[in-house]
Amino acid sequence: MESIGLVLLVLVAGHFLNAFIIWFTHLLLHQRILGIPLYRIHLGAHHRIDYVDDYVLDVSSAVEHLTWAGFTVLVSSTYLLLFPLWIAVILVGELLLSIAWSYYLHMEYENPNSRLARFKWYQYGLALHKLHHGYRPEADSGTGRHEAFHRSVNYSFGGPVLGALMDRLFGTYLGADVRIENKQTTAT
Repeated sequence: MESIGLVLLVLVAGHFLNAFIIWFTHLLLHQRILGIPLYRIHLGAHHRIDYVDDYVLDVSSAVEHLTWAGFTVLVSSTYLLLFPLWIAVILVGELLLSIAWSYYLHMEYENPNSRLARFKWYQYGLALHKLHHGYRPEADSGTGRHEAFHRSVNYSFGGPVLGALMDRLFGTYLGADVRIENKQTTAT
């Protein structure tokens, strides 16, 4: 019985740790680090989908996905080096599930007919997501510096469990006034 409790503890702690790592990675993709404009990859690939009509997988998108994969491999390798194998396997498994959930949830945010739209947590997350994607390149007056993009908000991918917890903890949260419409019809 003790071992089950220990596994559950590692799983819960791993979920919080991985949520932080995903949040932090997303934050880094909005920055210039050591002179490297990581934000250009993210802006040119992921954030572009909100202001172009025909999104296609191109070099920028492929580089962004490879960047995420690189961070995943780096974190997984670190887990394998720092922890006993059974803990590392749980942490890596949870990381992969969290990333898969993040990709799925993001695809659902782009889907106007999402089956998740009936849930309040989803509608709230969608509103936070729209605030995150509110940046437009033309908002920087043609300077090419993208200063507003570096100060984006709501980096958490959320979901019903952690939601915007990391953004709240690290001061990158901007709330959204979300009114959930009651879709029930009244009989007349």
